[in-house]
Amino acid sequence: MPIAPLRMLSVDEFLQAREVILIDCEFTCWEDSQRTWWADPRRPPEVIEIGLARYAFDEARGADTFTGFVRPRLNPRLSAYCRDLLGLAQETVDAAPLLTDVAPRLSAWLDRLPPGVPTCGWGTIDREFVAADAGRAGLPCPFAARPHADVRALCERVLGRDP
Repeated sequence: MPIAPLRMLSVDEFLQAREVILIDCEFTCWEDSQRTWWADPRRPPEVIEIGLARYAFDEARGADTFTGFVRPRLNPRLSAYCRDLLGLAQETVDAAPLLTDVAPRLSAWLDRLPPGVPTCGWGTIDREFVAADAGRAGLPCPFAARPHADVRALCERVLGRDP
């Protein structure tokens, strides 16, 4: 499936948001993954955990969360580096459902929120890697219709340090 372009929120749009979906995912990795940006096509970043929290700015606490482990399809055995980095047992991933099974639960959770609520994270990597993994599985990206707020880039803009 083709990956839809990511619509980024401007500083003004982010400041007008009443709520966001905080996103934090974990992916398969090896010692050279970040340095080579997962250049080995046999070892792409596959989702192994999806963590989301809806945060409303006018509420005292986060209101709703979603978490799900995902069993990778292409590289189901995590590297020792990945297990150590994430503190994740291979048995946890072995017992997890595939992304094709987690995606409907994730979509149902997202559907309970207004469609304009953006995802928000430190960069865009979580959104990009989830979209790529969903595409490899023949699924649409569950976040495709939502804009994204790159908190790092927004902070740099506000501080006058354009990324």
